[in-house]
Amino acid sequence: MIFMYLDPSATTAIIASIAAVAAAIGSVFIIWWRKAKKKTKEILHIDENANKEVEDELVINDDEEKPVVMETKAEEASTSDETKEVNEEPAQTDEIKEEKAE
Repeated sequence: MIFMYLDPSATTAIIASIAAVAAAIGSVFIIWWRKAKKKTKEILHIDENANKEVEDELVINDDEEKPVVMETKAEEASTSDETKEVNEEPAQTDEIKEEKAE
């Protein structure tokens, strides 16, 4: 009989390599499954998002009475600085505010 001494570090390396192989096999299977599922849906013309509606994100502030529609990053990028300046109200100085109060 041949007796072998397995060092604890060697045992740890063996367990780690088995775990790595299991993780690799699992990730390959998941990737393959997703690709097969996507291909099957394309062949059968199945669209998961066909009847879904996408709504704008609403943020309701306590200070304002009406809800504010948040712009998406794509919409923010598409609006130019000139458009933003036109839509903003001009800043009122203290003198103008006092005149309106009278």
